[in-house]
Amino acid sequence: MKKGLFILTTSIVISLLLVFSVIAAGSSTAARSDTTNTDSDPTTNFETNKRVNAARQLNKAEKSIAREACEDSDNRRARIKCRLDYIKEHKEEFEAPYSRAPEACRKLDEGKKGKCVSFYKKSQACYEKEGKLKNQCFKRLANFARANLKDEADERNSKARDYVILLLYDIQEKIEHAIENDRVNSDDGADTIDKIVEIKQDILDGKKKNEIKPKMQELRSLLKDLKSTIDEDAE
Repeated sequence: MKKGLFILTTSIVISLLLVFSVIAAGSSTAARSDTTNTDSDPTTNFETNKRVNAARQLNKAEKSIAREACEDSDNRRARIKCRLDYIKEHKEEFEAPYSRAPEACRKLDEGKKGKCVSFYKKSQACYEKEGKLKNQCFKRLANFARANLKDEADERNSKARDYVILLLYDIQEKIEHAIENDRVNSDDGADTIDKIVEIKQDILDGKKKNEIKPKMQELRSLLKDLKSTIDEDAE
């Protein structure tokens, strides 16, 4: 293992922990409900349910078309902005078309892309957890044997990179939730998530410190700006 690579990823973890604390306090998700009032008469209930179900099916089809349309652009930021506009309009997570790889995986070579997609799928269960449980899930997925990275004896570079990827995904999800709750606009969110995706892609592609560090500094600046917006909206 090259010492320089370990220094790189350790510094990224430290930077990410700092930016993570900047935005974490202002990124809760509002509860949503999906209930339909019906009359007590069985016939009325049946007819009402038919109309409601038909409307839902139409809405589902329209949403599917809208999600597919986000893939039409060759520009990564434009695709991200389209997804965020969808989240803002429909107040729900964006479910990517089934055939599409996560954005950060797309430009990797086939071997790395397969591992990236697999890692992304495995990570989804972690994001259903909160606080310490979520962080513990991240560390298990990154194959931590100890509580802290500095105590890891083997493959610290690989573990640190995986852990950073998971933290970046978590920050991205918090921004998406803030957009869903009208606390961040989709343009600012697209700028920040585009930078997050760029950094994730660099890490997955094995880029070096001098290529990643300036982008991490840019991300910290973007997240500070977002925190200010979140705080203003929360007042």
